[in-house]
Amino acid sequence: MPGTKFKVNNSSEPVVIGSTGIYELELPQDVEITALSFEASSIASLSNLENGSLIVDIIYEDGEG
Repeated sequence: MPGTKFKVNNSSEPVVIGSTGIYELELPQDVEITALSFEASSIASLSNLENGSLIVDIIYEDGEG
């Protein structure tokens, strides 16, 4: 949902999902995602929607192909 806020790797500032409702992140091979957290207000907003959902889709590539 647009406006959803989350943090990657315990960053100090949250990422805010834009109007498309999709956020894509490309990281260099040597950077890993070690933590992913969603702000309580965003989870509450999603919970209050009849068809509210949150999907996290992660694709890792081994760098050999």
